Amino acid sequence: MIKIDNTLQYPYSTSAMVLSKYYGVADGMNVEGRGSANFIKDNVLITAAHNYYRHDYGKEADDIYVLPAVSPSQEPFGKIKVKEVRYLKEFRNLNSKDAREYDLALLILEEPIGAKLGTLGLPTSQKNLTGITVTITGYPSYNFKIHQMYTDKKQVLSDDGMFLDYQVDTLEGSSGSTVYDASHRVVGVHTLGDGANQINSAVKLNERNLPFIYSVLKGYSLEGWKKINGSWYHYRQHDKQTGWQEINDTWYYLDSSGKMLTDWQKVNGKWYYLNSNGAMVTGSQTIDGKVYNFASSGEWI
Repeated sequence: MIKIDNTLQYPYSTSAMVLSKYYGVADGMNVEGRGSANFIKDNVLITAAHNYYRHDYGKEADDIYVLPAVSPSQEPFGKIKVKEVRYLKEFRNLNSKDAREYDLALLILEEPIGAKLGTLGLPTSQKNLTGITVTITGYPSYNFKIHQMYTDKKQVLSDDGMFLDYQVDTLEGSSGSTVYDASHRVVGVHTLGDGANQINSAVKLNERNLPFIYSVLKGYSLEGWKKINGSWYHYRQHDKQTGWQEINDTWYYLDSSGKMLTDWQKVNGKWYYLNSNGAMVTGSQTIDGKVYNFASSGEWI
């Protein structure tokens, strides 16, 4: 495994540590579990269901948090309490062995933190993935006190339609890390390691679980303006908008990351002025004590 120092570099930035708290479960003691997750939408992460529901405790976590892009030296977005967790009911209702193929969950956040970090895509086909190169990035627990991100890359050894097997190095704490391809599309969720045979497995994203994932994403679709770390972003049906956008009869310019811009901006060789609310100005405007004229289309003339 390779240690990642710059956790804010894409695609590593899509990874988050998961902390799950269970109260009064081990002889009345409190237990904290550790796992990994990745952003697939700005306010939704995918992980393993067993990072939330534990068959050995017979309960869901009392509290669950994510630490996006955390490193030993910083917590760039802090420790965020998950708003809601969605997972397939079969994972809870079946015994732990039979539930393996349903071992994935979606973590919904109140704020779209992923807008600052990037997201991974979802698969566009259901072809057999044997032989393709995949990457796993997450937080294996070499030391529970150190929040260190690691990554590894290997080929898929087998794909039976439900599980992907590979020899990517993982440890406890890696559970929930996505398995993604060269196009940064999630093809599976890491759920199981077999130390004796050095074979690890992921639940494959397939025709059984993808409809569930898409239904959850639709149900938690982002809409309208969202403020993230002091910057404004605009969403339509969960999609972050970029470029020129007309919103409520006012034009705004959102950069390639989706952030609303203000002040003077040069776009396609022409100068525009966006006021402190981000609105494009037209007509005669006094800016810093000087009069400027702008066309009805916004460019300075």
